[in-house]
Amino acid sequence: MNKRVSVFAVLLLALPLCTVMFAQATPWDPRNNDKFEKFEVTATFNFIATISGGVHEYIPSFEQVNVLTITVDEAFLTYEITIDGATTYSQGVDFAYEGVAVYTFIKPVFGTSAKIYPSDYQVEVARVTYTYDFSAFPGGIEGTIQMLAVAGPGGFFINSLAGTGDLQNVQIKATSTYSSLGGGILQINHDGLVSGWPE
Repeated sequence: MNKRVSVFAVLLLALPLCTVMFAQATPWDPRNNDKFEKFEVTATFNFIATISGGVHEYIPSFEQVNVLTITVDEAFLTYEITIDGATTYSQGVDFAYEGVAVYTFIKPVFGTSAKIYPSDYQVEVARVTYTYDFSAFPGGIEGTIQMLAVAGPGGFFINSLAGTGDLQNVQIKATSTYSSLGGGILQINHDGLVSGWPE
């Protein structure tokens, strides 16, 4: 009898702990947290100029390319971040942008001898590390936030890594899509959720 009572008491004590653990296991479920807001990005860049100006590495050689990597410093023509569909921040007015993208192509096929960008490939993986620097323009949000975007066969995923100042506790998760505007200009769109964005 005492053994049954002890087991029952332990179960009662453990139940609140399990509830907390389950609640913490899904922190990105918007239904569980009213602090989630919509995170959107719309940006444009000159794809041809960006790729042409990048550092190309041909492995094992230029003549026989099994792997091509292109490393570029990203430079956007326009870049806007919209929070909760209400507040929009613009590059060059509210924040500065700095990013490095590494594109990796496995078994690339080239249509020209220049081999600047493949016309076909077996696999493409892109990894972009970038920073929004809101401290670059005084009078608004202070701080920076580092981001990581990874694209591959499984999709395109964006996550925040670390923040400083007002952005110290900000968390962002998003996906991305591309569309062509013509003349080598591409538009990217990020769609996701943000938690902890400063008011």
